Amino acid sequence: ISSSALGGAIYNYSGFISSITGDFIGNYAKSTSGTAQGGAIYSTYGINLSAKENGSSVIKDNYVEDKDGKRAEAIYIDSSAAALSLQAKNNGTIEVYDIINGKSGYYVNLTGDGTGSVSLFNDVLNAKVSANYVGVNLSNGVAKDYTFNSLTTKDAAHWNIDVNLTDKTADNITSAASTGMLHISKINTIGSNNEDITVQILKNTDALDKLQLALNLNYITIDEDKNNVDNIVKFSNTYIKDGGISLATTDTTNDSITIKKDTFLDALALINDKETDEERS
Repeated sequence: ISSSALGGAIYNYSGFISSITGDFIGNYAKSTSGTAQGGAIYSTYGINLSAKENGSSVIKDNYVEDKDGKRAEAIYIDSSAAALSLQAKNNGTIEVYDIINGKSGYYVNLTGDGTGSVSLFNDVLNAKVSANYVGVNLSNGVAKDYTFNSLTTKDAAHWNIDVNLTDKTADNITSAASTGMLHISKINTIGSNNEDITVQILKNTDALDKLQLALNLNYITIDEDKNNVDNIVKFSNTYIKDGGISLATTDTTNDSITIKKDTFLDALALINDKETDEERS
């Protein structure tokens, strides 16, 4: 295979594609002498990828291979004016395990109707990223460094992240010229620690950045005397100590979170510890 290899499944150079729904798994683009871009999708125009209704659309195991080696790149947007939109509506999810790449300054828009989510488990390179009306899931059991050209996240977007308590690391985002409040909804903890830890989530590289964290945790908060523990606890719920997670500042305002020791509580231990004559289950 010689010359350039562009788009293992879709090569679009003719115009905007309004909607594609489905999986992209195991596609590739190879070139022995030129450049390979977009193992699954190459486009010079905007393209919308939509989640399956009440299901998952998966982008995984796609790659490019050329004189620079093999890379797990699924999508390449070859225009700084074009946008890749990942739309998760109707309880659908889009799971991206591969690299999204493109010409510096292209757009990646994470959107939905408030019921769906987009999972980003690999790099999103050279992109101006925005998020609204969607869950953004970075949580896959590995604390990862993400770098965006910029990030704009609205109040209707909520984010799930990994925090490694043992290593004192977390999913973090480096960006410039960014705005909004990044609302953390869930934290997937890895390992343990017998002390309070502070981890930086946002690394703002521009003095004019206005991006900050906000806590909108989907947890049940338990006060010190455990009076607000229900007599029936659900193991699908997450229980935390009141004040156990708080915003902190490392470099810029509210760019970090502090997690106190023993913040996350065991549901069964909670109900066993509660002093009551009522039936518990």
